[in-house]
Amino acid sequence: MSGMLEAEWIEVVPWMAVVGGALVAAVTDCRTRRIRNVLTFPLLLAGLIFGGVVGGVSGLGSALLGMLVLGVPFVVLFVVASGGAGDAKLMGAIGAWLGVGPGLPVLAAVFIWGGVMGIVYAVYKRQAGQVGRSVAMLGMGTLMAAASRGRNTTALHAAQAMPGSGMRMPYGLAILAGVLTGGVWTWL
Repeated sequence: MSGMLEAEWIEVVPWMAVVGGALVAAVTDCRTRRIRNVLTFPLLLAGLIFGGVVGGVSGLGSALLGMLVLGVPFVVLFVVASGGAGDAKLMGAIGAWLGVGPGLPVLAAVFIWGGVMGIVYAVYKRQAGQVGRSVAMLGMGTLMAAASRGRNTTALHAAQAMPGSGMRMPYGLAILAGVLTGGVWTWL
């Protein structure tokens, strides 16, 4: 009986950690438009330690892989599309806690919620047309940069400088919604 309770506890603790972390991040992001290192770094470190303690070397490897799979897309968004560095660090921490298996539905849900919330936010701020043009220019610039193997980034930089491209939606809300949605999906 205690072995079963221990196994359930080991599955619940990561979800408690990521929901709690995402909730704090969403509140602070709405208030300050920042997700602070004082949240993301301890959350990441605790996820790596938990993975190593519970699963040994393989658990630590799973935590590191989850950190990369969930964090790297947001690092790319940070570098290419002026996304938030705090978003990337938070997603890496969430990946460290969840690993790849439960992390992938969370990642997909975060992107879906981010797109939906981004559209609603742009309409609310009356910048939908500007944001649409920026997204189109960013896509075109990214394709041109990729086709030229990074030698031609003029269109990419032009899209980043367009009005409306600097609009900062508190993406912590999308991360919280994605964690909750991914959690429900995983537990069902």
